[in-house]
Amino acid sequence: MATLSVGGTTVFDGATLQSGVALTSATFPSGHILQCKGDRHDFKLAGSAVVASGSSETPFGTSLEVAITCQSTSNFLVLHLHVPDFYTGSSSGGVHSGFVYDTNSFASSFTGMPGTAGTDVVGQYVSSAFFLYGSSGSDIFHLNIMSYVSVPSTAPIKIRPFIQVHNTDTYDMGGNYAAFSNQASLTAMEVQA
Repeated sequence: MATLSVGGTTVFDGATLQSGVALTSATFPSGHILQCKGDRHDFKLAGSAVVASGSSETPFGTSLEVAITCQSTSNFLVLHLHVPDFYTGSSSGGVHSGFVYDTNSFASSFTGMPGTAGTDVVGQYVSSAFFLYGSSGSDIFHLNIMSYVSVPSTAPIKIRPFIQVHNTDTYDMGGNYAAFSNQASLTAMEVQA
């Protein structure tokens, strides 16, 4: 295999990037994934379901959260949430779901992720409204959301799923934890603009 050297420094030896080689000033093509961060919540290891009810908006708290420092506010984030075993019980009001972020570890508040054009100052909490609306009868669903949003800041941020119950309903997430190792997951990928 070929070896690539730049300025006397071996960058690639075959197909391996050599240690000590940094691509800090590299420019990547549009659509290139610059970084990928993720987290998961294992319901079986936690020993309980997570309940979304009443005023809860980030019911997983720190147990499902991604910390990321983005390189540019010109870039985009691809956010994906997967929650298995979303149980309706007798609830039928549905949930609003999306993503929120904070620069202060959610100490007092949070902000919705900005739209892809970056013009929405407030951001948008909800990317999927009324999930499970009208569904009752002890059904189990998977909650999957993917959003493509503007990078809100180059300061370190933490991202959490936003899950808000409509009306006064209660929904269990991961209620079958004793029998299965269900895992909720949250992924954030920074994409070159």
